[in-house]
Formats: sequence, structure tokens, C-alpha cells
Amino acid sequence: MCRCGDDTLAISAWEIQHLKRRVLFLRRVAKPFSILGSALMRGVQLPQLVHPHLSDRYDIRSFPFHASLVPGRALSGLLARGGPRPVVIFTKTATYGLTAAHVEQLKECRAIIGVDSVDLPLAELDLTLFDFHIAASFAAQHAICKHLANAGLSERPVGLVHHHADPRLAKIASRTENGFRAAYVGMPENATIPESLQSDVAVLHAKTGRDFGRILPELQKYTLHFAVRPPRDNATARGYKPFTKGFTAAACRANIMVNRSEDDAEHLLGADYPYFVEGASADAIENCFEDARSHYGGPVWKDARDRVQNMLELTRPDRLAGQLHEIIDTAVQTIGD
Repeated sequence: MCRCGDDTLAISAWEIQHLKRRVLFLRRVAKPFSILGSALMRGVQLPQLVHPHLSDRYDIRSFPFHASLVPGRALSGLLARGGPRPVVIFTKTATYGLTAAHVEQLKECRAIIGVDSVDLPLAELDLTLFDFHIAASFAAQHAICKHLANAGLSERPVGLVHHHADPRLAKIASRTENGFRAAYVGMPENATIPESLQSDVAVLHAKTGRDFGRILPELQKYTLHFAVRPPRDNATARGYKPFTKGFTAAACRANIMVNRSEDDAEHLLGADYPYFVEGASADAIENCFEDARSHYGGPVWKDARDRVQNMLELTRPDRLAGQLHEIIDTAVQTIGD
């Protein structure tokens, strides 16, 4: 049985009133140096970024978790305290194997349970387990709201917290441009690079946080981030990608070439952004690439880069903190303290 009640009795009424709300981010356990990008960025970096702006309200912590290795009861020691109800946020793959039994053990400690599903297919989520949802994109926010409504759970709040770029990119933000150079950053199997452009687009493999740290020195060489993916369908089973590649390009002071259909891309860059690829044919990709190359350094290129740069305002740490506070506060008001 959770000892929350016992701990509360040991704390004075004044102390309970002035305790900060504990917010616990749970990321999936990984082997050393192999933590995946989303687990690192949303489960480790996001808490670090927002903490300085929320430290007067919340006690924010991040811990590794694996449903088959760590029972919910094992987390009670992190939650067993008086004061405001704690908040537990499962980050993407930390939800794998999660059951009602895990959640019930957390709720014995009065925990409010949230999920930051990032780009998980919605069909993989057991919606009944979570009191609130964090969306990493406008597209995901809309889709999750619709999914909840279809399940008769529309009262459960959904809040947007934009997907920031890796803070380590600040080290290269002041680089000097050295001509038109293009690169794809990520897992090669997720890119659509026509054979004719293979020699023009460098591929910087990055799957884990360690991979990304290794390519940082290379990133400063590139002025165009190539981000054309294979086409996706619109089935509810698909995941909704945050525009992380766009925010990464912004942090690198680069332009981005991307599918118009990419989630959030048109919303954030405007319908007339010049380096959207229409469809996924080799001709369309080649034509867009040659447009970008020919525009380099000119007014069209600079206007496009200004649009990309403007996205950084959305992921300032204080704005991310405000978004996180808003969804937590809404969840607390919905459920009660």
C-alpha cells in the first residue's frame, strides 16, 4: 500500500501548502549512450529547458522507466509526499507495455497521469490510462482531440508543447556560411533522395543522442537541410510527426527542403514557402533542389531562411515552460487537486 497518507501526516499544514508540485518525466530505459532522440529530447532535455522557468511552481525530475522492469509501486517513493498532487508524464516509448495495474499503483499516490506520445501511432495508445495528453505538433493535437472524442473521452485535456531542437546546436549557431551545401540529418531509411542527387546531399546518420552529438561539428557546414520523406497516408493508425527537422534547421541557421504534406510544415512556414516538394516524384524533388541551389544567397533564399528562423521563437525555453504549465494546470483543474 502506498505510504502517501503516512508521509502527509508527518508534514505540517504550512509545509503542505508551500510544497511545489512534483512533475516526473519518465523515459524508456536504454543502454548506455543509446537513448533514442525522442526519449532524450522530450524525456531529458525538455525538463532541463523548462525547469529554470517553472522552479517556483514545480519540482521537475526525469527518470528512466520500463514497464516490464519497473512496477508502478517502485515509483511511489518518488511521489510519496504531501502537498499538491504529483504529475507523471510518460514519454513516447515509455508507454510500451504500460498497463492499468501500473497506473493504478501511481494513482494510489494521487498522481495525475499524462502522456507525451510525440509521433506514436494513436492506435498504439490505450487512451483510458491517461488523464491528459501532450501533443508535439499542431497536427498531433488535432488528431488526438479527434481520437479522444471518438472514444468518448473528449473531456481529457490535450495541450501543445512544441518539439524543440537539440540545445547542443547552440554551439554552431554562430557559424559563417560557406556556400550552398545540403545534408539529410537522421536515419537514412526515412529519406527520399533521388539517385541524381546522391552526390549532392550528404547523409548524416543520427538515431541516438550520441549519434547526434557526433555529427554536431559536421552540421555547421550545411546551408540546406534536406528533409524529404516517403509519402504518408492519413489513416488514424499513423503517427503525427513534430516538425523537429524544421526546428533543427532553424537552430542551424539553414533553410529546409521538405514535403509540403509534412505535418505542421505549411502551418509554420506559410503556404508559399519556396522549398516545399509537391508530391514525391524524383522530378519534383530534383526541381525543388535546383530552385534552392539557384536561389542561394538571393532574396528568395533569405526570405525563406527568415521564415525558418522565426520558428525558433516558438521553442524558446520560457515559451515551452508556459505551454507545459498550461496543460498541467488544465489537467489539475479538470481532475481536482
